[in-house]
Amino acid sequence: MNFIFTHLKKTSGTSLLNALDLSSFNLMRTRKTWKLKFKTLGKQPFILYGHKPYGVHKKIFLKAQYFTVLAPPLERNISDYYFSKQSKSINYEHPDWRYTQLYDIVEFMERGHIRDNYLVRQISGVRRKKLDKSDLELAKYNLKHKYAAFGLKSQFENNCKLISNLLEVSYEIPEKRYKKTFKEELPHKTLERLRKFQELDEEFYKFAEELYQNQNLF
Repeated sequence: MNFIFTHLKKTSGTSLLNALDLSSFNLMRTRKTWKLKFKTLGKQPFILYGHKPYGVHKKIFLKAQYFTVLAPPLERNISDYYFSKQSKSINYEHPDWRYTQLYDIVEFMERGHIRDNYLVRQISGVRRKKLDKSDLELAKYNLKHKYAAFGLKSQFENNCKLISNLLEVSYEIPEKRYKKTFKEELPHKTLERLRKFQELDEEFYKFAEELYQNQNLF
C-alpha cells in the first residue's frame, strides 16, 4: 500500500516521521511528484510527504491512503510566525524572515504571509482566496472519509502508535524536549485579533478532536 502524508506546518509532523521506522518505504517529497510519472517504483511501496494540500493522488494516478497531523489553529499560526522569525543563519534564511522583522504577528497575518484557515485549506484541497462554510464541510468530509488516519499534535505518543499501526512499522519515541509556547506571552487583545483569521479552522479542529478518539487503528 502507498501513502501520502499531508504535512501541515508546525504540527510535529517531522518528529512523527523521524520516530517511525520507514526503511521499508520509498520516501519522496510531494514537490517532486511529477517524477513519479516517469519513475519505476518496483515492489517497494512509497510515502509521499510534504506541505501540499489534499489532492496529490490526482497527479500521480496511483492509489494511496492519506494521513496527517493537526494542531490547534491559534497555536499553530503563532508557532509558524515565530519559527519564521528565528530562522536565519549563515547558511539559511527563511523566505518569510525579513517580513517577520518588519511586521508584528497580526500585521504578518493581515498581509497574508500565513494563510487564513490553513487547516481547512490543506485538508479540503480548495485553493480559493476566500473560503466559506462549504469548504469547511468539505474538509470535514475529507478528514472523515478520505484520510485513513490522523493525529493531534498534543498526542504525539498516541500518534506514533496510530500511524505505525496504519503503516505496519515499528516506532521509537524520542526524548522529550521543552519548547517555548509563545501564545502564553501574547496579550489577550492580540490573541483575539488573531482568532479572526481562523474561524473556520477553529470549528474544523473541534470536529477533529471529537473524531480523533473514534479512529479504529488504536
